[in-house]
Amino acid sequence: MEARDLDECVALIRDYTARLCAYTDFLDDLGAPAPHETRPASLTLPRHDQPHG
Repeated sequence: MEARDLDECVALIRDYTARLCAYTDFLDDLGAPAPHETRPASLTLPRHDQPHG
């Protein structure tokens, strides 16, 4: 991989991340629930800092 290719890859990742953050902010502004707020309990992983039971 050439340095130029790596630079382009990093630039694409940064662009994608910026777009994703902007989209998330937009959904927050609309009041859309976060994914962890809409997941059924059966799909939620147990937390290790809480006792089981």
